[in-house]
Amino acid sequence: HADDVGDDLSPMEVDRLLALFARPSVAARAKRAREALEVRAAFARATAAGAPAEEAAVLGAMRRAAELDPALGALHARARDLVAGRFESHAAAALAGAELSLGPAAKAGAAWPEVWADVLDLAFAVRDAKAGRAALVLRALASRARAGAPVPVQVWPPLASALAAEDASARAAAVELAALLLAAASRRQPPRGWLSVAGALALAGRDDLAELARRAAVAQGEPGAAAALALTLTRAAWQAAGAGERDRAITLLREARALAASAPRSSPSR
Repeated sequence: HADDVGDDLSPMEVDRLLALFARPSVAARAKRAREALEVRAAFARATAAGAPAEEAAVLGAMRRAAELDPALGALHARARDLVAGRFESHAAAALAGAELSLGPAAKAGAAWPEVWADVLDLAFAVRDAKAGRAALVLRALASRARAGAPVPVQVWPPLASALAAEDASARAAAVELAALLLAAASRRQPPRGWLSVAGALALAGRDDLAELARRAAVAQGEPGAAAALALTLTRAAWQAAGAGERDRAITLLREARALAASAPRSSPSR
Protein backbone atom coordinates (compact mmCIF):
# COMPACT_ATOMS: atom_id res chain seq x y z
CA HIS A 1 0.00 0.00 0.00
CA ALA A 2 2.81 2.42 0.88
CA ASP A 3 4.52 1.75 -2.46
CA ASP A 4 1.29 2.21 -4.41
CA VAL A 5 0.18 5.39 -2.66
CA GLY A 6 3.64 6.94 -2.54
CA ASP A 7 3.71 10.63 -1.68
CA ASP A 8 -0.04 10.64 -1.05
CA LEU A 9 0.25 8.75 2.24
CA SER A 10 -1.59 10.65 4.96
CA PRO A 11 0.16 11.49 8.26
CA MET A 12 -2.13 9.01 10.02
CA GLU A 13 -1.13 6.25 7.59
CA VAL A 14 2.54 7.08 8.13
CA ASP A 15 2.13 6.85 11.92
CA ARG A 16 0.33 3.52 11.67
CA LEU A 17 2.91 2.08 9.27
CA LEU A 18 5.79 3.24 11.47
CA ALA A 19 4.17 1.45 14.41
CA LEU A 20 3.69 -1.66 12.27
CA PHE A 21 7.29 -1.69 11.04
CA ALA A 22 8.53 -1.29 14.64
CA ARG A 23 7.05 -4.63 15.67
CA PRO A 24 9.86 -7.18 16.21
CA SER A 25 8.23 -9.79 13.99
CA VAL A 26 7.92 -7.30 11.13
CA ALA A 27 11.33 -5.70 11.68
CA ALA A 28 12.94 -9.13 11.43
CA ARG A 29 11.48 -9.61 7.94
CA ALA A 30 11.73 -6.03 6.67
CA LYS A 31 14.74 -4.52 8.40
CA ARG A 32 14.86 -1.26 6.45
CA ALA A 33 11.13 -0.64 5.98
CA ARG A 34 10.84 1.71 8.95
CA GLU A 35 13.93 3.69 7.92
CA ALA A 36 12.65 3.99 4.34
CA LEU A 37 9.28 5.24 5.54
CA GLU A 38 10.94 7.73 7.88
CA VAL A 39 12.93 9.13 4.94
CA ARG A 40 9.76 9.41 2.86
CA ALA A 41 8.03 11.20 5.73
CA ALA A 42 11.02 13.56 5.99
CA PHE A 43 10.61 14.48 2.32
CA ALA A 44 6.88 15.08 2.84
CA ARG A 45 7.56 17.38 5.80
CA ALA A 46 10.26 19.19 3.85
CA THR A 47 8.07 19.99 0.86
CA ALA A 48 5.31 21.19 3.18
CA ALA A 49 7.66 23.50 5.07
CA GLY A 50 7.59 26.26 2.48
CA ALA A 51 10.43 28.61 1.55
CA PRO A 52 13.03 29.33 2.77
CA ALA A 53 13.06 26.31 5.10
CA GLU A 54 12.06 23.87 2.35
CA GLU A 55 15.40 23.72 0.53
CA ALA A 56 17.40 22.99 3.68
CA ALA A 57 14.86 20.40 4.79
CA VAL A 58 14.91 18.69 1.38
CA LEU A 59 18.71 18.56 1.41
CA GLY A 60 18.57 17.00 4.86
CA ALA A 61 16.08 14.36 3.68
CA MET A 62 18.31 13.66 0.67
CA ARG A 63 21.29 13.05 2.94
CA ARG A 64 19.25 10.63 5.05
CA ALA A 65 18.10 8.82 1.90
CA ALA A 66 21.67 8.48 0.63
CA GLU A 67 22.73 7.06 3.99
CA LEU A 68 19.97 4.47 3.68
CA ASP A 69 20.88 3.62 0.09
CA PRO A 70 24.05 5.17 -1.43
CA ALA A 71 22.64 4.71 -4.95
CA LEU A 72 20.15 7.47 -4.17
CA GLY A 73 22.92 10.04 -3.83
CA ALA A 74 23.85 9.81 -7.52
CA LEU A 75 20.20 9.80 -8.60
CA HIS A 76 19.45 12.90 -6.53
CA ALA A 77 22.48 14.68 -7.98
CA ARG A 78 21.30 13.93 -11.53
CA ALA A 79 17.76 15.05 -10.70
CA ARG A 80 19.05 18.35 -9.33
CA ASP A 81 21.11 18.86 -12.50
CA LEU A 82 17.97 18.31 -14.56
CA VAL A 83 15.91 20.78 -12.53
CA ALA A 84 18.70 23.36 -12.67
CA GLY A 85 18.96 23.01 -16.45
CA ARG A 86 22.64 22.07 -16.29
CA PHE A 87 24.20 20.08 -19.11
CA GLU A 88 25.43 16.60 -18.32
CA SER A 89 27.47 14.18 -20.38
CA HIS A 90 25.32 11.08 -20.68
CA ALA A 91 27.31 8.78 -18.40
CA ALA A 92 24.57 6.23 -17.75
CA ALA A 93 24.19 5.32 -21.41
CA ALA A 94 26.45 5.79 -24.42
CA LEU A 95 25.54 5.78 -28.09
CA ALA A 96 27.50 3.22 -30.08
CA GLY A 97 26.39 3.29 -33.66
CA ALA A 98 22.66 2.62 -33.70
CA GLU A 99 22.61 0.94 -30.28
CA LEU A 100 22.38 2.34 -26.76
CA SER A 101 23.75 0.34 -23.85
CA LEU A 102 21.38 0.65 -20.94
CA GLY A 103 23.02 -2.04 -18.82
CA PRO A 104 20.83 -3.87 -16.29
CA ALA A 105 18.13 -1.19 -16.45
CA ALA A 106 17.00 -2.56 -19.80
CA LYS A 107 16.12 -5.89 -18.25
CA ALA A 108 12.65 -6.50 -16.89
CA GLY A 109 14.00 -7.63 -13.53
CA ALA A 110 16.11 -4.51 -12.93
CA ALA A 111 16.22 -3.12 -9.41
CA TRP A 112 14.47 0.14 -8.68
CA PRO A 113 17.62 2.39 -8.66
CA GLU A 114 18.27 1.44 -12.28
CA VAL A 115 14.63 2.08 -13.16
CA TRP A 116 14.87 5.56 -11.68
CA ALA A 117 18.06 6.05 -13.69
CA ASP A 118 16.01 5.23 -16.79
CA VAL A 119 13.37 7.80 -15.83
CA LEU A 120 16.07 10.44 -15.43
CA ASP A 121 17.69 9.35 -18.72
CA LEU A 122 14.35 9.89 -20.42
CA ALA A 123 13.90 13.31 -18.84
CA PHE A 124 17.36 14.42 -19.96
CA ALA A 125 16.82 13.01 -23.47
CA VAL A 126 13.50 14.83 -23.85
CA ARG A 127 14.96 18.07 -22.48
CA ASP A 128 17.94 17.87 -24.85
CA ALA A 129 15.79 16.78 -27.84
CA LYS A 130 17.74 13.54 -28.25
CA ALA A 131 14.99 11.55 -29.95
CA GLY A 132 17.01 8.39 -30.59
CA ARG A 133 18.12 8.16 -26.98
CA ALA A 134 14.60 8.85 -25.75
CA ALA A 135 13.17 6.09 -27.96
CA LEU A 136 15.62 3.51 -26.64
CA VAL A 137 14.99 4.40 -22.99
CA LEU A 138 11.23 4.33 -23.59
CA ARG A 139 11.55 0.83 -25.06
CA ALA A 140 13.55 -0.31 -22.03
CA LEU A 141 10.84 1.00 -19.70
CA ALA A 142 8.14 -0.60 -21.87
CA SER A 143 9.96 -3.94 -21.63
CA ARG A 144 9.89 -3.63 -17.86
CA ALA A 145 6.19 -2.69 -17.81
CA ARG A 146 5.34 -5.53 -20.17
CA ALA A 147 6.95 -7.97 -17.75
CA GLY A 148 4.70 -6.65 -14.98
CA ALA A 149 7.46 -4.81 -13.12
CA PRO A 150 6.67 -1.39 -11.63
CA VAL A 151 7.50 1.84 -13.44
CA PRO A 152 7.54 5.03 -11.31
CA VAL A 153 4.55 7.28 -11.86
CA GLN A 154 6.99 10.19 -12.23
CA VAL A 155 7.77 8.90 -15.74
CA TRP A 156 4.57 10.55 -17.05
CA PRO A 157 5.80 14.17 -17.48
CA PRO A 158 8.76 13.26 -19.76
CA LEU A 159 6.62 10.57 -21.38
CA ALA A 160 3.92 13.11 -22.20
CA SER A 161 6.56 15.36 -23.76
CA ALA A 162 7.87 12.44 -25.82
CA LEU A 163 4.37 11.94 -27.23
CA ALA A 164 4.81 15.28 -28.99
CA ALA A 165 8.28 14.51 -30.38
CA GLU A 166 8.87 15.16 -34.07
CA ASP A 167 10.72 11.86 -34.39
CA ALA A 168 8.31 9.06 -35.32
CA SER A 169 10.25 6.33 -33.47
CA ALA A 170 10.23 8.33 -30.24
CA ARG A 171 6.49 8.99 -30.56
CA ALA A 172 5.78 5.32 -31.27
CA ALA A 173 7.85 4.21 -28.26
CA ALA A 174 6.07 6.78 -26.07
CA VAL A 175 2.65 5.54 -27.21
CA GLU A 176 3.68 1.94 -26.51
CA LEU A 177 4.74 2.74 -22.95
CA ALA A 178 1.65 4.90 -22.33
CA ALA A 179 -0.62 2.05 -23.46
CA LEU A 180 1.11 -0.40 -21.11
CA LEU A 181 0.89 1.96 -18.13
CA LEU A 182 -2.77 2.74 -18.81
CA ALA A 183 -3.57 -0.97 -19.01
CA ALA A 184 -2.20 -1.59 -15.52
CA ALA A 185 -4.80 -2.60 -12.94
CA SER A 186 -3.53 0.00 -10.46
CA ARG A 187 -3.08 3.46 -11.93
CA ARG A 188 -1.46 6.02 -9.68
CA GLN A 189 -2.24 9.62 -10.54
CA PRO A 190 0.53 11.30 -12.57
CA PRO A 191 2.25 14.35 -11.04
CA ARG A 192 0.34 16.69 -13.37
CA GLY A 193 -2.92 14.72 -13.37
CA TRP A 194 -4.60 12.42 -15.86
CA LEU A 195 -6.19 15.21 -17.88
CA SER A 196 -2.77 16.47 -18.91
CA VAL A 197 -1.89 12.94 -20.04
CA ALA A 198 -5.18 12.72 -21.95
CA GLY A 199 -4.39 15.96 -23.77
CA ALA A 200 -0.95 14.71 -24.81
CA LEU A 201 -2.40 11.41 -26.05
CA ALA A 202 -5.13 13.18 -28.00
CA LEU A 203 -2.54 15.42 -29.71
CA ALA A 204 -0.59 12.26 -30.57
CA GLY A 205 -3.67 10.91 -32.35
CA ARG A 206 -4.50 8.20 -29.81
CA ASP A 207 -8.06 9.10 -28.82
CA ASP A 208 -8.59 5.57 -27.50
CA LEU A 209 -5.82 5.97 -24.93
CA ALA A 210 -6.89 9.54 -24.22
CA GLU A 211 -10.32 8.21 -23.25
CA LEU A 212 -8.72 5.78 -20.79
CA ALA A 213 -6.78 8.66 -19.26
CA ARG A 214 -9.95 10.76 -18.96
CA ARG A 215 -11.71 7.84 -17.26
CA ALA A 216 -8.82 7.61 -14.81
CA ALA A 217 -9.16 11.36 -14.23
CA VAL A 218 -12.86 10.90 -13.43
CA ALA A 219 -12.02 8.07 -11.03
CA GLN A 220 -9.51 10.35 -9.28
CA GLY A 221 -12.03 13.20 -9.10
CA GLU A 222 -9.92 15.66 -11.10
CA PRO A 223 -11.70 19.00 -11.69
CA GLY A 224 -13.26 19.13 -15.13
CA ALA A 225 -12.68 15.43 -15.80
CA ALA A 226 -16.36 14.43 -15.97
CA ALA A 227 -17.19 17.23 -18.43
CA ALA A 228 -14.15 16.35 -20.58
CA LEU A 229 -15.09 12.68 -20.73
CA ALA A 230 -18.73 13.53 -21.46
CA LEU A 231 -17.65 15.63 -24.45
CA THR A 232 -15.40 12.84 -25.69
CA LEU A 233 -18.16 10.25 -25.42
CA THR A 234 -20.63 12.55 -27.18
CA ARG A 235 -18.28 12.93 -30.13
CA ALA A 236 -17.71 9.17 -30.21
CA ALA A 237 -21.49 8.64 -30.14
CA TRP A 238 -22.02 10.83 -33.21
CA GLN A 239 -19.23 8.98 -35.02
CA ALA A 240 -20.84 5.65 -34.13
CA ALA A 241 -24.22 6.92 -35.33
CA GLY A 242 -22.67 8.03 -38.61
CA ALA A 243 -21.20 4.55 -39.03
CA GLY A 244 -24.61 2.96 -38.47
CA GLU A 245 -23.79 1.66 -34.97
CA ARG A 246 -27.04 2.82 -33.40
CA ASP A 247 -26.93 0.75 -30.20
CA ARG A 248 -23.38 1.80 -29.41
CA ALA A 249 -24.21 5.43 -30.09
CA ILE A 250 -27.14 5.31 -27.66
CA THR A 251 -25.00 3.66 -24.98
CA LEU A 252 -22.31 6.32 -25.35
CA LEU A 253 -24.84 9.16 -25.24
CA ARG A 254 -26.45 7.79 -22.09
CA GLU A 255 -23.07 7.58 -20.37
CA ALA A 256 -22.21 11.10 -21.54
CA ARG A 257 -25.50 12.44 -20.19
CA ALA A 258 -24.92 10.78 -16.82
CA LEU A 259 -21.43 12.26 -16.62
CA ALA A 260 -22.65 15.70 -17.61
CA ALA A 261 -25.33 15.54 -14.93
CA SER A 262 -22.75 14.61 -12.28
CA ALA A 263 -20.28 17.33 -13.24
CA PRO A 264 -20.36 20.40 -10.95
CA ARG A 265 -22.01 23.40 -12.57
CA SER A 266 -20.27 26.73 -12.49
CA SER A 267 -22.30 29.57 -11.02
CA PRO A 268 -23.44 32.20 -13.55
CA SER A 269 -21.41 35.39 -13.65
CA ARG A 270 -23.10 38.57 -12.55
